Amino acid sequence: MTFLLMFCLPLVMAAVCFALRQQQGLVQILAIGTTILLGWVIWQVPVDQPISIVGVSMTVRAINRLFLLAVAGSFCITFIVATRVAHGENFVVIGLIIFSLINAALTIDVQSPFLITLLLLATGLAIILAQVDLPIGTTTLLRGRAIGSGLRYLVMMLLAGVLLALCFVLADLENTPDRLSTTSLARPLLALLVVGISLRLAIIPFHSWLPDLLEDSPPLVGILIGMINLAALLFLVSAFQFLLAPGLLTLDPGRLRLVRFVALGSAIGGSLLAIHERPSLRRFLAMLLISDSGMMLFGVVSSTTGLTGALFQAFNQLVLSVVLWTAVALLERPEPTRAAAGDGWLRRRPWASGVFICGVLALLGIPPFNGFASRTLLYQGAAEEGRGYLVALLIATMLGAYAFALVLRDHFLGRAPAAMPEEDLTDFRGLGLPPPPPQRSEPLGATTVAVALLGICLVIGLYPPLVLDPIIEAVRGLTFVQFL
Repeated sequence: MTFLLMFCLPLVMAAVCFALRQQQGLVQILAIGTTILLGWVIWQVPVDQPISIVGVSMTVRAINRLFLLAVAGSFCITFIVATRVAHGENFVVIGLIIFSLINAALTIDVQSPFLITLLLLATGLAIILAQVDLPIGTTTLLRGRAIGSGLRYLVMMLLAGVLLALCFVLADLENTPDRLSTTSLARPLLALLVVGISLRLAIIPFHSWLPDLLEDSPPLVGILIGMINLAALLFLVSAFQFLLAPGLLTLDPGRLRLVRFVALGSAIGGSLLAIHERPSLRRFLAMLLISDSGMMLFGVVSSTTGLTGALFQAFNQLVLSVVLWTAVALLERPEPTRAAAGDGWLRRRPWASGVFICGVLALLGIPPFNGFASRTLLYQGAAEEGRGYLVALLIATMLGAYAFALVLRDHFLGRAPAAMPEEDLTDFRGLGLPPPPPQRSEPLGATTVAVALLGICLVIGLYPPLVLDPIIEAVRGLTFVQFL
């Protein structure tokens, strides 16, 4: 019953919210209450006690429960922020549907990888709906560029789904006792798995869809994309457990080294592209996330320490995605007065700017934020595999820090004018009109939530065992690590 509640309640509430979508205040209250209730339900679910529903085995493992709770909390905060920033008419409805799909993908047993692949494909289709969703009462039409980026994302996700499905079809053939052919399918299995996951995680050279999609979507859609990428990374860990532990996929050092090179190339390439894309905050942030995904992929295929760091970094990236895209949404709010030339974001939006700056520092692994502990584990795992790997990760981090320094100079620093020019002022008394009410450029509620979430990142950074201990315990139960 508890498992059904995790999947069915968000879908039922999505239908209710769709019927009440014209009353956004009520819809958001219902969505926030639903996420809080589901968080409590997830906390009550017994760990490592599989059940079967309609022939599908489902289990909540310790690591999955940690991420399920993080996803529930992230959705709750996102819906709270949505009360003060722009979003589409059906954003809450789509968010609840994605919540249900992620719950299912992280709960279905690893022995059903094909079903998990279909669920991840469904989340991609839901993102398209969120990307083309327009605000209530808008009179503007959807831009052609947004439609184009959405279609490209759809094609990429369909291709990723097909490749992953073929991977597990070959795995079934490899596991057939009376198979006629003696040729091993390990090499095509690994190629299909890595390319399919690389498409999902926007690993270079399969990355171009992510900056375009984030640039053409409402800021809060970036949070949903981050959650789906997290589910895809956890699916990769489950897939390795499914393929490596029983011996379906054997990895020789050469094949594994190639995967590591691809991951490191994405980490360094993402940071280099962040330097090039610094004129746009959204595209810059997308490139940093691509670089971070490359580091996490490297951690998964490195060692026990690297895998622990990758899972910890995935948790941190989920939390930081909410922080960063909330900050972007606050920075992009219409201003009550026209900005003067040379007036940086740090003067015009000090709180949102501070949240964005601290969020990027945490993503880059700068102490005392939570990203420092996870990045340290990734560096340690790289050092265990070879000094060259460690140097490559450090180069990627330094390039990302350099790109961020340029963004600080170009977007956030500046000198505000002493006074607004007289011709820019409107004489409301001379027109016989009352002056307009003062507008709050930084809404108190959303800003407070973002600052509070940044405080949680600081607490995790100062006391990493709060999150790290359950991750370490979960990694100990993964038998595929010994085959890496």
